[in-house]
Amino acid sequence: MKLQIKYNFTDVATALTIAQETKEYADIMEIGQLLILKDGIKAIEAFCKTFPDKKIYVDTKLSERPEETTELLGSIGVHYISVLGGAYHTIIRKTCEAASKYRMQVVVDFINASSLGQSAIEAQTLGAAAVLLHRGNSLDEQAQNLENDWQQVRDNTNLPIFLQGKINADSLPTIIQLRPQVVIIGDAITRSKHPAHEAEHLKKIITASMPIGPRI
Repeated sequence: MKLQIKYNFTDVATALTIAQETKEYADIMEIGQLLILKDGIKAIEAFCKTFPDKKIYVDTKLSERPEETTELLGSIGVHYISVLGGAYHTIIRKTCEAASKYRMQVVVDFINASSLGQSAIEAQTLGAAAVLLHRGNSLDEQAQNLENDWQQVRDNTNLPIFLQGKINADSLPTIIQLRPQVVIIGDAITRSKHPAHEAEHLKKIITASMPIGPRI
């Protein structure tokens, strides 16, 4: 299970500072949409240049222009991009085809998917490398729907599942029981008083949950 830290600021300098503090605990570094909206390609280039040995995920949530976007991001060293699960099938397929030229992986983001199970089937058929499931935005939704949503996705795909949404030290043990391949954590780390300490703590929880044995 990997830890993806999401850096979602409106200031690239702040994002890079927090990223420097927490980089040793991040298996994947995510550039959030706030940073993309504020500084665009400059922020992405800054992360790729500053952290050449890290996997970089850009929260693009594509719904159009797949070829141009993948060419732009692939040429500067991005490893993961996202496309909306509710996008036209042709957009998802073209994104996956174009990304493969740059050895980028496409994650289908289910934030706007009308049917999780059907979207999970389609993502695999259309060539995605992984899917992203969001927890509910309210506590009631989190408690009631997470297990059901997870099962709908897990039962309909063999792709790795990324899991995101208000994950912190309190909720992480429950999340771990589902065994997603990647856990995405943002504010709980990046906006804490001591980001590096919090990242280390959460990484230890994840590491302690992993089975002991040879890696395959």
